[in-house]
This record gives sequence, C-alpha cells and structure tokens, in this order.
Amino acid sequence: MLLRRRLLLLFVAIVAGVLAVGAVATIVIRQRDDAQARERKLSVAMERVARLQTAYSDQETGERGYALSGVERLLEPYSDGGVRAGAVTRELRASLDTADLQGRLRRVVRAGATWRRDGAEPEIALRRGGNAAQAATVVATGPGSRLLDRLRSRLATLAAGVQTEATAAASHLDSVRARLTELFFAIAVLAVLGAVAAAVLIRRWVTVPIDELSAGVRRVRGGALDSSIRITGPPELAALARDVDSMRGRIRGQLLESERSRQAVEQSAAVVLTLRSQLEPEVGPIADGWTVAGTLRAAEGVVAGDCYDLFVTRQGDIALIVVDIAGHGATEGILALRCKEVLRTALISGAEPGDALDTTAEMLGDMGTEVFLTAFVAVIDTTAGRVRYANAGHPPAFVVSSDDVVELGPTGPLVGLLAPGWSTGEASIGPGENLCAYTDGLTETRNDDNEFFGPDRLVELLQGSRCDQAPAVVKRCIDEVEVFSPDGLRDDATIVVLCRAE
Repeated sequence: MLLRRRLLLLFVAIVAGVLAVGAVATIVIRQRDDAQARERKLSVAMERVARLQTAYSDQETGERGYALSGVERLLEPYSDGGVRAGAVTRELRASLDTADLQGRLRRVVRAGATWRRDGAEPEIALRRGGNAAQAATVVATGPGSRLLDRLRSRLATLAAGVQTEATAAASHLDSVRARLTELFFAIAVLAVLGAVAAAVLIRRWVTVPIDELSAGVRRVRGGALDSSIRITGPPELAALARDVDSMRGRIRGQLLESERSRQAVEQSAAVVLTLRSQLEPEVGPIADGWTVAGTLRAAEGVVAGDCYDLFVTRQGDIALIVVDIAGHGATEGILALRCKEVLRTALISGAEPGDALDTTAEMLGDMGTEVFLTAFVAVIDTTAGRVRYANAGHPPAFVVSSDDVVELGPTGPLVGLLAPGWSTGEASIGPGENLCAYTDGLTETRNDDNEFFGPDRLVELLQGSRCDQAPAVVKRCIDEVEVFSPDGLRDDATIVVLCRAE
C-alpha cells in the first residue's frame, strides 16, 4: 500500500476516534450540566419550603395573638403571612419538577386554605364580635388546632419529599462527575496509546526505511561503491532507494571511466588532446528560441584547469556546468574532467544543483590541502525560463537584460577546503535576456596599467550585445579581453553564454 494511503488511513482513524470521544464527552458533560441545574433547583426549593413554613407559622402567631388579646395590630403577621405564603407557593410550583412534589404542594395549599376558612377566620370573627371568652374557648378546644396540626403535617411531608429529591439529585450529580472523570482518564489513556501506535507505525513506514537508505548512502559516500542500496519500505521510499542505487551504479561507472581516463592521459600525450576536447564539449540541439555557446582559453599548454559542460537533460532542460580548478595543467585537467563527469551524471539523474555538488564533493573525497575548486551549476527550464542553480565559491554568474543585472552568487563554500553543504537557488531568464557564467581568469585579466578587466566591463559587453546568437556574444567578449590584455592570459579563462530570444 502506498505511504500516502497509509498515512491517510491513519489520519482518518485518529479523526474518527477524536470525534467519537468528543461525542461521548459532550453527552456526559450535558448530563452533568443537567444534574447540576436540577440540584440547584431543588436546593432553592428547600429554601422556599422553609419560607412557606415560616409564613404559615407567622399566620398562626398573629391569628392566635389577636383572638386572645383583641389587639388589632397583632393581625398584621396573619395578613402578611398569607400574602407571603401565596407568593412562595407560586415560586414552588415553578421549581418542583415531579408530580409527587406538586401533589404534596397542592395538599399543603388545601390544608392551609381549610385552616384559614374553618379555624382562623371564625376565631377572628368571634373576637371582633366582642365574644372574648368564647373566642378563647374556641382557640383552645375548637377545630383550629386540629386543622393547624394537619397543615404542619402536610408541610413536613412536602419538606421531606423535597429533601429526598435533593439528596438523590446530589448523588446523581456525584455519579455523573465520577463518570466524567473516568472518561477524561480514558481519553488520556487512549491519546497516549494512539500516539504510541502512530509513532510505531510512522517508524515502521518512514523512519526505519529512511534510516536504512541513509546508512546505504553513507556507505557509498565512504567509498563502498560496490555496496548496493537496500530497497525497503512503502512503494514511494522503495522507488527512491532504487533511484539512489541506480545513481550509485552510474557514479561508480563514471568514476571507473574517469580513473581509466586519468591513467590513459598519464600514459600518452596524445590523449591530452582528447582530454582538452572533453573539457570544452560540443553542444547538441537545444529548444527553439535559445542559443548557447562557450569557450575555454588555457593560460599555458593545451590543457586547462577550467572546464565547462552544456547538455540537455532527460526533461528537456539545459544543464550548464563551469568548473575552475586551482592551477592549470594535465593533473588539474584530469580533476576538472572527473568533477564535470560526476556533476553531469548527478544532473542527468535528476539531482538538484546543490545536491549534485554535495555528491561531487563526496566522490572526489580528500583532494589534499592545496587542491580546491570552484563551480557554478545550473539547470534552465527552456519553457518557463526558470533557473535552478548552485554556486560553490565561484564568481557570481549574471542574468543580464538591457537595463538590469541579477547576480547568482555563492550558495555554499568552495569544494575541497571547507565542509560541504550547498543549497539550490532560483532565478529566471526572460525573453531578450542572457545568462553568463565565467571563471575568474576572464575578469582578472590585467592590462599594461595593471587594471583588472573586471565584471563591470563584462556586464557592459553583455548589455550591449543582441541576445539572439550566443556564439557572437561569446566571441565579442573574448576579443575584448584579448585586446584589453595584449600580453595574454595569466590564468585559464572560460565563458559560457545562454541567450533567450525576444
């Protein structure tokens, strides 16, 4: 199964688990909120029952006080208590949520109304009629006491019912809270288990295959070119491992070929001429609207320490390589050829320019304390004009238009003396613009006044040339350099120009 499909399934499983746990948590939290609301409502109901009991008690006190003393102001608690009892009763009807409690409240209301009608009101009427002795007798022996006891009994029954419901609600709330705590604990455990499972699967699908691939690449980098890359893991990583192993095989073949070329050059002077032709290659057909040209001038002899390469990749892009070895001669020429061939192989294999330089540095290994090189590597998309490049301590290449210049400066150190590591930069070549790469032997040429030719003069030449035929541009630049320095070049000089027609 493809790695992306495995990761998608893992993601779907995680999302489904999160949604399921979230749904359960939502239900339990809603139950907790409902239980809390009911527990608060019943607590308020208990307080209202107590207020109702107080209201009826005040009515009893006021009524009996008036019946026995005849003092009118003592009836105020009786009247106020009736009003308060009615208000509290209405509040209780809204807060009691069971039929049983509503029934008990109705019985309290009926008992209260019966007491007022058959007990309290007759006693008050007797007292107001001036029958104080009879009123006292009725208070002591009349039906009011019995009706009042029944009212107290109904109130006690209501209070007990509310208390029972409140206790049950509190117990239910505690139970829901316990379940919520257990749920949160279960979520934490599942999260840990899910994270562990995801880590194990990712390690099995990604980390282990990449580690094995890295180990194989390190073996190859260490010189074990005969050690094949182990192909493991999901299809994508297995395909990557196969590509790396294929590149290893090609590098090995190119390295063997370069070694044979070096031995042949050392054995025969005639081969040196062939080496020079390899350092200055022929350019094959390229896309319409583009022209390329380059030339190399050796400072002495026939073999330079510079080299360049221009070719078309499998994707139809133009690849450009310029290498400058410290020094010049046959030994430097051989090293330049090796470097060019390794870079060419890496670019043909699809490597980015920065990665191609990394591979080259690994293949060349330790070149000694006094041997180093600079390089400029670029791949140009002939359709969009996109330039991907890497610069290993080389003089900056130029993207030149009639009114602007863009420098493609170093993206990493020179090769041989410092730790490797090159990034890939990006630029673009628009219609009517050209890309020029060169070695320092061109711009550091001096005249009789000991002045450098310099990059500014080179840019002026490029901006003053029509960008339709690269060979003419290259010829004009070389001619101007030779006129500027009549005594000839002191270092190998290379220039490569790529023009995009308007």
